[in-house]
Amino acid sequence: MNRACVIFLIDEAPSMRMRIAEGTHTKMESIATAVNSAIRQMEGRPPVDVAVIGYHRNVEGQAEIGSRFGGPFAGQIWVSSDVLTANPVRVEERTRQVVNPATRTITPMTVNFPVWCELQVGPGKMEYLPVFEFVANVLQDWTQNTQTAAPPLIFSFLSDLQPGVSIANAVVPLGKVSTPQGPPMVLQFHAGTYANVPAIKYPAAPNFLPYGPVQELFFGCSILTDPMLHSLRQNQEFPPPGGKGLVYNGRMIDMVRMLGILSVCQNTLPAAEQTTEVPSES
Repeated sequence: MNRACVIFLIDEAPSMRMRIAEGTHTKMESIATAVNSAIRQMEGRPPVDVAVIGYHRNVEGQAEIGSRFGGPFAGQIWVSSDVLTANPVRVEERTRQVVNPATRTITPMTVNFPVWCELQVGPGKMEYLPVFEFVANVLQDWTQNTQTAAPPLIFSFLSDLQPGVSIANAVVPLGKVSTPQGPPMVLQFHAGTYANVPAIKYPAAPNFLPYGPVQELFFGCSILTDPMLHSLRQNQEFPPPGGKGLVYNGRMIDMVRMLGILSVCQNTLPAAEQTTEVPSES
């Protein structure tokens, strides 16, 4: 059976404790909400293999990288989306502000929010190169055991960027991953801190980007495909032709719109038999 896969790759650096630009929650809380929402929205679509990978350094300075699924999925790198959506680890009650279209009044409403991944901020920041080497090895194993239907899709969530550290060089190990449909697609989302600084979204050239880490980030992203461009335009984003999958100093709404790309890519896949295996608690 032909399969596709998506990786949510999450920097768990201490700066993820900061509040996201124009938001009321921390960067990590915002990313966790966005990723869990994206998993929920996979329900009813052709199943794909999903990985949620976090990384940081612990108090001893040792690298910690691996799956961030919780409950019966803990420790598993790949879980099929149809299995995930049918088996949330837990369901939280959250409050959503609902606008009455007639009166324009705002009313709080309690909603159920399923959760699959457990994200926590680590004590230290981890370098990018070993992270993408880990991801490349995971993807190589996946491609060797799968008939691929699409290139692997990677959503990378970052906080602070390290001056003098090239993320463009860090993604080089992904070059050893190949599928008949092409190399992995890498989209980078930098969670913003400053509400008074506009977000940089989907640039097609590095010329007018801030010199240094932001330009390096540009060269560590993939060019958006036509279906991706179409998805963004439906969500009121208008990348230029040749725009790359990069958002810098992004807000929560920017993250949601980027993740909307996933539904378009998933809907282009051929229908597949649903996976029935459900892991049991150990």
